Amino acid sequence: MGILQLNDIDEKKGWESFNLKEGIESIFLKSKSEFNQEDSTIEFKIDEPITVKFDKEEFFLLFFEMIKNSFVYAKKEESLNILVSGEIEGDFIEIAFQDNGIGLDAKYDSKVFQMFQRLHTRKEYPGYGIGLALCKKIIETMGGDISIDSGYVEGARFIIRLPSQLLSK
Repeated sequence: MGILQLNDIDEKKGWESFNLKEGIESIFLKSKSEFNQEDSTIEFKIDEPITVKFDKEEFFLLFFEMIKNSFVYAKKEESLNILVSGEIEGDFIEIAFQDNGIGLDAKYDSKVFQMFQRLHTRKEYPGYGIGLALCKKIIETMGGDISIDSGYVEGARFIIRLPSQLLSK
């Protein structure tokens, strides 16, 4: 399924406006029960409402994959907490997506965003190494980029930068 989705990313199906906080929160709430993580939480630090123009399927896929990544790599002994912050910085919308999971060293930045690249065995953590590659392709086709925050050590923190032309007025 993931490979087919990756192939369809370049085919824009139509732009819609999404409130960043409301859209991500909705995806998170739907995902909690799917991943059997009812005690997990999400928090937002977004100073002003940010509304972006996005393809509906790609918006859902991007943030579902980011949330799924947090659920998959959550620490077994504690509740998952996700913090999403967003701000407009010059010509970019910067979205930081962080969790208190097992963490990720920034030296693997180039590897984790490649198709079928994994840092752990499937026995340790489920998955095929497609999710972050999907995220990267969606973001890059929108003119943005994604990276690992090398200074964050309490879990994983990804920085998504999208062009401010995606802001919906």
